[in-house]
Amino acid sequence: IICELYSSSNHRIVPSLSGKHLAEQFGFKFSQADVEIGTVRPIFMQLTKVYKAIVNIETRIRRRRQRERVRKLRTLSMNEDIRLFIAGIVVLAILTGLLLYSLACLTDPINNTRSFRHRKRR
Repeated sequence: IICELYSSSNHRIVPSLSGKHLAEQFGFKFSQADVEIGTVRPIFMQLTKVYKAIVNIETRIRRRRQRERVRKLRTLSMNEDIRLFIAGIVVLAILTGLLLYSLACLTDPINNTRSFRHRKRR
């Protein structure tokens, strides 16, 4: 809370004590400003420092959240890659089984003998 010391008529409009009480009530800093003495500029410099600190904190929080989102997306994509890899292995195993089954049927010695084929035709 910034309180001007004196108005143009040289008497206080808001007493310092009530300004300090109000600042304490809301948890703010109390400062008295006087244009003639030059105490306004340091107060605004302090306010800009506080504002910059708040912006820096918000920026850090935003960056941290963004990093967490990227990390989650990476883990999701890694999990998806693992699932696709496992699905590929399962498909490969099925195809290998079908190939072995078809080779076993074609190379069966009983089915491929001439006499068995000959008996089948009659």
